[in-house]
Amino acid sequence: MRLSRIKWLNILLNILVIVVLPFIGGMLIYFYIEYIFAAIFIIPGLIAFFGEALKNGANVK
Repeated sequence: MRLSRIKWLNILLNILVIVVLPFIGGMLIYFYIEYIFAAIFIIPGLIAFFGEALKNGANVK
């Protein structure tokens, strides 16, 4: 892959395209999946917890 006429700049650009960009993309996908897990597991649990607290809050004995 030839991106530039300058040899050292071409080497740096190849490293960027082949190594750095997929690494950054993988990190973004990982964090995106982590937020999906938070939305699926944590948020409904909090809603159920506060719903029980509102339902049974006055029945403290």
